[in-house]
Amino acid sequence: MAKGKKMKTIHARPIAKEVEAALKAVPCVADVVVCGSMRRMRPELNDVDVVVVSETMNPKGQIWSQLPKCDHLNNGNTDKRIIYKGLQFDIRVFPHRAKGAALLFSTGSARFNVQMRSHAKRLGFKLNRYGVWKGDTNLTVGFDEKQIFELLGLKYVEPKDRDDSIITNKKIKRRTWVIRSKSNPNKKYKVSLEDGELRCECKGFTFRRTCWHTKKVRESLGDVMPEKERIHKYRKIKVMCSSCNEWHDEREVDGMDIYEDMEGKDVLVFICPRCGTKRESRRYME
Repeated sequence: MAKGKKMKTIHARPIAKEVEAALKAVPCVADVVVCGSMRRMRPELNDVDVVVVSETMNPKGQIWSQLPKCDHLNNGNTDKRIIYKGLQFDIRVFPHRAKGAALLFSTGSARFNVQMRSHAKRLGFKLNRYGVWKGDTNLTVGFDEKQIFELLGLKYVEPKDRDDSIITNKKIKRRTWVIRSKSNPNKKYKVSLEDGELRCECKGFTFRRTCWHTKKVRESLGDVMPEKERIHKYRKIKVMCSSCNEWHDEREVDGMDIYEDMEGKDVLVFICPRCGTKRESRRYME
């Protein structure tokens, strides 16, 4: 299968403008946004992700028929991959109600998307290209990107900062407390809050994922952190390496990509920290 070539963004932008203009000229198209590496302002890119907003969802290929002369690599109704002037375009059509989630998904980076989905899952939600879901209910119909970050309790990250950014809780980023031992007042333990999870250095927390010290901190937070019950339910997600046959905490592996399998389950592509091989695994919550 043909593949586009790597190109400097300064040279790719005029080509992307041509495709964008052709798509905007289609009567059923409400908006077109160029995403991916170009939206993140990377100096070089391998392809261009394009989000097309249309309520008619491309009836009978009406949108694709208006594209300039190019090589078509697939024939999907709402997803299209083309090569135009040596540059690969991945074009996806979304309804207006999913525009915010679509921009978030298509902008990337892959690692940032993994962080966002992991955070949403720990809070009991499911985040995909169409929105944030609680069961079968989409909670973000008509939301823009900033409102999705707000719903998940996160500080908004600009597209240009999404390559190596670590998402942070909006209300409390990182704090630490020193708590005296219940059985031995002369002994102290450090409790920290990071990525929405309370952690303690005592042995009890290592085995039970909770302890008397974290409980005291949670009680002391009170009005300072109204999402305390959410943090209490913030659970660990594990992935399995089929090579070394070991489970790993998702936060300890190098996540490369995330996608949904045929059953709608999240699959993480990662580098195993033990054997160093690239593996894929469904994500399991403890």
